[in-house]
Amino acid sequence: MTKIKPFSWWYDSPFRMLLLFFLYPLFVGFFVQFIALPHLFPSLHAGEGLLQGGDWLYFHRLAKDLAERVRTEGWGAWELRPEGQAPAGIAAIFYLFFAPKPWVMLPFNALVHALGGIVLFSLVYDLVGERRSAFLATFPFVFFPSAMNWYAQLHKDGVFALGVLLFLWGWCMLVERKRGIFSLFAIAGGSLVVWVVRPYAVEILGFLSLVAALALSLAMLFRKRKPELWWVTLVFLWVAAFSVNGIARIEKPIEKRIEKRIEKPIEKPLKS
Repeated sequence: MTKIKPFSWWYDSPFRMLLLFFLYPLFVGFFVQFIALPHLFPSLHAGEGLLQGGDWLYFHRLAKDLAERVRTEGWGAWELRPEGQAPAGIAAIFYLFFAPKPWVMLPFNALVHALGGIVLFSLVYDLVGERRSAFLATFPFVFFPSAMNWYAQLHKDGVFALGVLLFLWGWCMLVERKRGIFSLFAIAGGSLVVWVVRPYAVEILGFLSLVAALALSLAMLFRKRKPELWWVTLVFLWVAAFSVNGIARIEKPIEKRIEKRIEKPIEKPLKS
């Protein structure tokens, strides 16, 4: 008799797994914004599907203001980080093309969360080599209720988590000598995603990359039996490290431009 493996139908297909990881946060996000907050927990509802007392209220106001400015002044008025907040800059694009309502961001949030789950699955699978274990390891990340702050509201943590996971996956592939150039794209791409929402964190990733490149290079150089084409791996290590530090340097001109802007102050909650 054939032994049935639980969940195998999902993890045997990357497309089905991505679909599961996407549909779950999408439906939960709509449930939170349209049913749970306005009807089940109205005392916690700040309006328009948003929870009381979070940064998402500030992001929503910034996004509405920026979308209106782009509508009247043109795309030259758009900023990636109005008042230093990337979630508002991203949301403003959706508000402009669809509607200035937080629910229009739910598909984007769900996709970011789903991609984070897929990257985490790939990272664990590369380490353990077993699909079921890798699939189960993604469950806390994808399905735990605490993640609802990321995909059911306006937040930066989902994008940040995706970037960090891509960065770690890239280094894992590089150390394991897998997928060559793709590992560099994963490291640089993950760092760029982190830079979008938390540019200061890329400096930390850059420092860690330099430490990792130095330690791995020394280990490889002092190894008696070097692997085939070891020098290629050595080059990749330092290209990866310098690419991350290069991305960290992009921020300086943007910081100066933000400092020179003079606008009517908006009440800010604590930054996440």
